[in-house]
Amino acid sequence: CVHTLLVNMASTGKKKADESLNVQKILFELQNAGEDGDFDKGLKLSEELLGSSPDDRDALRCKLVCLVQLSRFDNAIKLIQSLNDAGSVGGPPQFSLEKAYCLYRLERYQESLSVLGSKPSALSYPEKELKAQILYRLELHEEARSIYLDMVKNFADDYGNERESNLAAVLSFCDLSADHHHHRHPELEGLRSETMEQCFNLACCQLAMGRIKRAQELLRASEDICRESMTQEECTEEEIEREIAVVRTQLGYSLQVEGKQDEAMATYNAILKQKSGDTALTVVASNNIIVLNREKDVFDSKKKAKVLAGFGGSKKLSQSQKALVLFNRCLFALQTNQLEQSRQLSAEMGKKFPNSELSLLVKVAVLNREKKQGECIKLLEEHCLSSENSSQSLPPSHPPTLLLYLTLAQLHLSQGNVRKACAVLGSVPELHAHLGVVSVLVALYTGTGSTEEAVKVLDNAVQWWSAPEKKEKEEEKEEDRRTLQKFMLENARYKLHHGLPKPASDVLERLRNMDPSNTRVLALLISSYSRFDPKRAEEQSRLLPQAIRDSQVDVDALEQMPSFKLHRQTELASKTTLTEAKTSEGAAKEKKKRKKRKKRLPKNFDQAALPDPERWLPLRERSYYRRGRKKGFVGSVGRGTQGSSAATATITAQLDASKKPAVAAPQDATGTTKEGGGGGGGASSPKPKPGT
Repeated sequence: CVHTLLVNMASTGKKKADESLNVQKILFELQNAGEDGDFDKGLKLSEELLGSSPDDRDALRCKLVCLVQLSRFDNAIKLIQSLNDAGSVGGPPQFSLEKAYCLYRLERYQESLSVLGSKPSALSYPEKELKAQILYRLELHEEARSIYLDMVKNFADDYGNERESNLAAVLSFCDLSADHHHHRHPELEGLRSETMEQCFNLACCQLAMGRIKRAQELLRASEDICRESMTQEECTEEEIEREIAVVRTQLGYSLQVEGKQDEAMATYNAILKQKSGDTALTVVASNNIIVLNREKDVFDSKKKAKVLAGFGGSKKLSQSQKALVLFNRCLFALQTNQLEQSRQLSAEMGKKFPNSELSLLVKVAVLNREKKQGECIKLLEEHCLSSENSSQSLPPSHPPTLLLYLTLAQLHLSQGNVRKACAVLGSVPELHAHLGVVSVLVALYTGTGSTEEAVKVLDNAVQWWSAPEKKEKEEEKEEDRRTLQKFMLENARYKLHHGLPKPASDVLERLRNMDPSNTRVLALLISSYSRFDPKRAEEQSRLLPQAIRDSQVDVDALEQMPSFKLHRQTELASKTTLTEAKTSEGAAKEKKKRKKRKKRLPKNFDQAALPDPERWLPLRERSYYRRGRKKGFVGSVGRGTQGSSAATATITAQLDASKKPAVAAPQDATGTTKEGGGGGGGASSPKPKPGT
């Protein structure tokens, strides 16, 4: 588009200005510069033209194109603004496409969109394409999808492959789901898969719809196309590996979704070891490795979490991807019991992504870890059950999803409030489109004894799936019909099991009309009628297929069948072997008859003596038991004084005062006995005498 403008300007020439040789020379050089892609020289030449004719519209456009090609977007915007303010000859030039493109490249998407929206006339196809790309960057995918669809159908040029690739990229971010009542996007079938980008984006769409095998086929085709084209361009192996790294990352994700965790882990680690320099790929691979590790390798997950903290804000990631990365970082902090860090990450996520339900779930998870289940329930009820959103709730453009309802129901069940959990699940939008939710709700009602409520849920599900809808394809109609039949069959079985045969027969009659050849339905119908209308049951039993009569079976032919003969021979051989073994065993028993042994009595046995009454007691517990001496026991050791001998006995006898003879006490002149000790064997110390 830009190159075309430059060539057109050079070919138009200077019809109103000078036709001197100098101007013609500049125009000729300007045309050559445009063809060669030398935009620096083209900028200088366009400024020379503007020096002689400042209001020349073609020269201004040529300068503007050169600035855009040189990525001088700020200068280009200033030039456009000056032209609009000055009001040049012929009216102010309306370079809306160029200005919007410059703002888009500067990532000022809202301003770029307002420039295109302020245009009074209808948008041209180049302007529509730019608007679709801006909407894609703003993540308004449904609006971008409608514009791309219109262009693919009604506009054709040399950029058809790129346009189809962009459409597939937009569709991959739309609300794709394998469920029947979500977007099916039939336009995907008309898109080609000829280039690497087309195959890659179509694979992303297939992954979003749950078609894993088809997505892997497209990803491998994308890798082959990329390798073949770059080999023809004589690119090095490193350049090829760097280019196909994004394809392999997506292939690793498909393996992870498929449940092949070891292969997915090996793919992610190979991409990280490659060090391609693409921060977006590094963030995606590190994030998915943390998810795969779970509680296994916490050390490796911590290293990957640091990578996410450093590169989580990459410009190549969409807002939803950035929110998911921050969400996983917070969950990992909770898993490793880093409660304070999880609070900080939760607050950060609430500021950056206030309208994302992931920020709400993170906040609920942190509160639940703090054992504040009441606040969790209150916060979720504001989003799920209240009709008027509070200041903290999601905006009307982001209605609560099924995940929020399931989280709230799980919290109620953890506290034992089964009734409240049933009320939450019953308020899910399009409840009956989710087969798993219907099954859980019926099980909960049955567990609480509310059989009538469970029957109502099943009846409403049958009615919902019976509603006539306009299906574009016969496959979709047949698939919905099979789902309806499953619901009706389970409805009838539940009613029969809980003693409601008549309502069950009504459902089975309807199901019988839909599929007359189904004998299982007929058997259930007979069983239900037999409980309240035996005549009707007998009539229906006549419709059962006739059993094969014995007269129609050729027994001889059956016995001659190889499988029957082999089985019969094996059976007879086993019986013969068993009888032979029994007879041989009996004969051996007869031959080996044992002789009776004579009774052996103890020595000196007296038959007339009475048996010992304590013979049944253990020997140690009998009254006459005496403990015997141990081997090596010497009786003299340990008796008497320890260490005594003849010499020591003599010394002891000499020192024993009790064995000495008594000595008479001395008397004074008066005949009285002196004071002092007696029986100690020694005289007492003398006392001083009084003077005379």
